[in-house]
Amino acid sequence: MDKTLDYLRPGDTFVITRLSRAARSLRHPLDLAAQLREREVDLLVLKQGIDTSTPGGRLQFHMFGAFDEFLREIIVEDTLEGLASARARGRVGRRPAALDAHGGDGPRAVRDEGR
Repeated sequence: MDKTLDYLRPGDTFVITRLSRAARSLRHPLDLAAQLREREVDLLVLKQGIDTSTPGGRLQFHMFGAFDEFLREIIVEDTLEGLASARARGRVGRRPAALDAHGGDGPRAVRDEGR
């Protein structure tokens, strides 16, 4: 993406498919948008229909960026709660050793037999 940004000139439009592809936090797309605006480059986000060449598009850009960050934080929070719940039930977060029940040491034994 850095090479693409270096190539952009005033009056160009930087096109991305989805806002969430630009970054993983709200700060990065906001910084990107500020950098593009400073260089007189517009941003077009295809999936969300955002076009920062208009005031409404800039508003939409900031709103969708905030929603994307919110959803990522909810997913992280839910994942951590799920892991804590599993630990409370005695789960350790890995697959059961199915091959051990049938004898042998599992995948390592299969690998070592091939030597």
